[in-house]
Amino acid sequence: MKLINILFALILLLASTNVATAIYSSEAAEIPYQIDHSDRIIIGTVTDIQPFYDYTIVTIGVDEWLTNPLSTETITVRTKIGTNFWTEDEPTFALNETIILMLEDVNINEDRFGVVFGEPGKHPISDKDAVLQELAARVQPHDSGGKIALDNKDPLLYDAQIYAQNNNISTEEALRRFQFQDIAGKLDAELSMNEPETFAGLWVEHNPKFKIVVQFTRDGGETIKPYLKQYTELADIVEVHTAKVSLVDLQKAQANASDSARALDIPVESGINVYNNSVELYVTKSDRILLDDALQRGDIQLPDVVRVITVEANALVVMDENPVNDVPANDALPNRILFIGATGTLMILICAVLLAHYRKHIL
Repeated sequence: MKLINILFALILLLASTNVATAIYSSEAAEIPYQIDHSDRIIIGTVTDIQPFYDYTIVTIGVDEWLTNPLSTETITVRTKIGTNFWTEDEPTFALNETIILMLEDVNINEDRFGVVFGEPGKHPISDKDAVLQELAARVQPHDSGGKIALDNKDPLLYDAQIYAQNNNISTEEALRRFQFQDIAGKLDAELSMNEPETFAGLWVEHNPKFKIVVQFTRDGGETIKPYLKQYTELADIVEVHTAKVSLVDLQKAQANASDSARALDIPVESGINVYNNSVELYVTKSDRILLDDALQRGDIQLPDVVRVITVEANALVVMDENPVNDVPANDALPNRILFIGATGTLMILICAVLLAHYRKHIL
């Protein structure tokens, strides 16, 4: 009777779900082979999943372009898995997971892509070093024996070669940009100390044009002039923006918002978004109800610069409220690096979800 029940359940399952099989060669699982067949490679975080009958649309925020970068910060991927349709070896996604994707262009104008070779083209973030090493190897000069000549003895040069590949520039230009970033860090520290009333932070943008953006609440053009006389190397690449709120005021708003919520035993984390000139207050879905109730009662008052962002309960947020102002030079750099002052707040969002896939066969 138990066997009959199992067989009956399987019949119902097969009747309600269409199953297809995708066949790839054994080479499809190899990173070098995947790179050769990819139009672009990204590191991204899944922000939305919309399942349909025979397909799913996955929205991914681009954290970093590893090859052939585009200006877009969000892409969509369509998979051949739906509510009533399953294709073997198609990639599966979980909300908030961060992954490396080997992409093929579907419609660049609409930011639509596919994953090369399905599930094999999706990698955990732990594969990043392996992918970067393979990319770096492809832009190195060959020695007389025809082998790839990797320069692992000079870490700075090695990083510059990776950065050059990612941004389609020469190694010399990459080294020059690294120097500019070091100088930008010094400029940021001085502005934080000397111009607290008006300085609103700075960041480095890498694409589509390399530049350093500095924000002030007023008189930015005049304020920056003496600093550019000191740091003449930056004179041609600095762009001044106007912001509503200074970095110091953002830090005060951040502290007040976090302290007010925690005083009511509402767990929150927070960060300063220099690019958007705002404070971001992170709260889980369950705790969001408590926070909204407190706001409605007037127990908490949040200024306009504070944005409340709901995150998944399984998201792990690691905060450092007193980071060292540094430009990461030991990795391929993202399109934008934020400098938020010597006493600013840096948020690193690490999301990891492990999926298990079980198959049962009855002989």
